[in-house]
Amino acid sequence: MDAADRREVAIGGCIVGPQEWACLACGYTWPLPPEAFDAPVPEALTLAYRAHDGQVRKVDGSPYVRHPIEVAHLLYERVCDPCVVAAGLLHDAIEDTDLTAGDIADEVGAPVAAVVEALTERKDIRDYDRRKLEHRVRVAGAGRRATAVFAADRLANLRALRAAYAEQGEAVARQFNASLDEKLSHLHRDLKMVKRVDPDNPFLEDLTAEATALRSERTRRRRAHIDR
Repeated sequence: MDAADRREVAIGGCIVGPQEWACLACGYTWPLPPEAFDAPVPEALTLAYRAHDGQVRKVDGSPYVRHPIEVAHLLYERVCDPCVVAAGLLHDAIEDTDLTAGDIADEVGAPVAAVVEALTERKDIRDYDRRKLEHRVRVAGAGRRATAVFAADRLANLRALRAAYAEQGEAVARQFNASLDEKLSHLHRDLKMVKRVDPDNPFLEDLTAEATALRSERTRRRRAHIDR
């Protein structure tokens, strides 16, 4: 990381999605800004890579770990503390891997584990609407750290969904366990919850804009289909 202090760092990537930082001296690359690597972020990044090894995203088939990295990057950009950035890196780890809250507490710390646990949907609740409601209630009760990660995750997912929708249209819904109408309905409720718990949440404006853009694109496509 000394290369960053000497300004020997190149930045690459795209506006939407994870960036990459590379040392011009040795070529080593890392997926978050050098300044972001305060404890416990390095430990969380290592654990995230290990936990999500071999997993891919439904929406585009990319390595799954790119999603939590994107969430962590969003959190770092909006000046969240290292504990929150670390929780962003691990926000899906309990839900989608074999890791437990105890594992995360042992390797990254109890504060991070508590946030990740609050962000974990309960798979034992089979009904989609009930599961989403229970999750919102639990995140709201966990406070601003949890709602920050929750909102950053929603923003990253919504951007990915919009990109996939631009290519696949309504067919993109086949990749999920809910229709686009259901997903957008719950997104609206998610936004209301975040706004109520944390009116100053840094992702609210972008989330609202992305949701509006997706709804507008769906309306435009439907009208174009009818006019054929």
